[in-house]
Amino acid sequence: MAKEEGNTKNHNRIFILNLCISVISALCYAVVSLLLSDQITVSLVLIRILFSCILGGLTVLVFELSDGANRLFSWNRSHFIRFVLIAQAALFFSLAYLKLPVLAVPFSLFAIMLVLYSDAFTGFMTYALILSAFAFCCHDRTDGFLIPVLLLCGCAGAILFSNTRRSFRYLGSLLLYLVIRFLIFGIYALFGKLSFSAGEILLQLGIGCFSALIILIVWFSIFAKSNLYLHDDVYAQINDTEHELLTKLKSIDEAAYFHAIHTAYLAEKCAFRIDCDMPLTKAGGYYHRIGLLQGKDTLQNALLVCSAQHFPGELIELLKEYGTKSAKHISREAAIVQICDAMVSSVSFLYSKNRETPLDYGKIIDVIIRKKTENGDWNKCDLNFRELNEIKKVLTGEKQYYEFLR
Repeated sequence: MAKEEGNTKNHNRIFILNLCISVISALCYAVVSLLLSDQITVSLVLIRILFSCILGGLTVLVFELSDGANRLFSWNRSHFIRFVLIAQAALFFSLAYLKLPVLAVPFSLFAIMLVLYSDAFTGFMTYALILSAFAFCCHDRTDGFLIPVLLLCGCAGAILFSNTRRSFRYLGSLLLYLVIRFLIFGIYALFGKLSFSAGEILLQLGIGCFSALIILIVWFSIFAKSNLYLHDDVYAQINDTEHELLTKLKSIDEAAYFHAIHTAYLAEKCAFRIDCDMPLTKAGGYYHRIGLLQGKDTLQNALLVCSAQHFPGELIELLKEYGTKSAKHISREAAIVQICDAMVSSVSFLYSKNRETPLDYGKIIDVIIRKKTENGDWNKCDLNFRELNEIKKVLTGEKQYYEFLR
């Protein structure tokens, strides 16, 4: 209880610190925008200061609410600082944006960056807040078309990169984004108040698309190495059946060891079928009963063992989701481990009663899914009906593998 209160207090301090940083930064933005204005009045100063405080507060609030609701990509949970740095960079860059050739500078890339370091909802909402500040503080230097164009282009980027995960192939999304950007800004160049010739418009549009291509390729390469594939070496080690923890589990409880092996095998197959994080799901299958090393198969013991081994945070989170009854959120990976664990247990139990009994694996899976649904265990589960059907196909098709359980 004391530990939970300590974590809550620490979280509150971090929230207040983030709020102060965002508000102060937004105030600085308001001051700079005032200095760039043609005229400064008392009412204008007060309005921009008030607006900036609201902007800073909403930026923190949208991230915190998404974090609390488990909407964020797994690598972004509780990582507010890097998100706010990108948001502030976009905010201040907007002041210089109008001094640059607007068709050639890919400002809307900030929307994609914000999405990658939060989630589609949080990233796009923050980008919209930044554009609101931009429109409010620089309305005297923009035409009526630029803000909607930037908003529409950012929306396209947020949608195309909203499904980012380990298996995400970003090249197709990137090329589609460039086509959409070219069309949106091309229409803006035709109907906006731009005094450029057709040749200058094409040149700027080409420069904008090319610069966006280079920036995104470099950015996504760095992002993938530092987030999507950050723990690849760790998973390569812990997903080895000869890992020291699994070896100890085998010596303590051989049945639990082979149960983990079977669960991990099926879980990896299911994760591949519905495009989940395979190394994470497989590790969940291996270590969901690792608490036995501490005496009892409990969630607390499993977390104790995994924390001592400095396992990746997303694996520890998966084990919490797997082992917590009526958890607030169940990821697709944790749900797969639950299904495969139940499948192995059910088939093993039925074969232990009579090895010659012909089993209907489809019915077993249906019962497992129905119980999970009726008990309310999956009220906040990320799996949809299509993915459940695909998982059922995988598990039903493993008839030869179930011979190991006879």
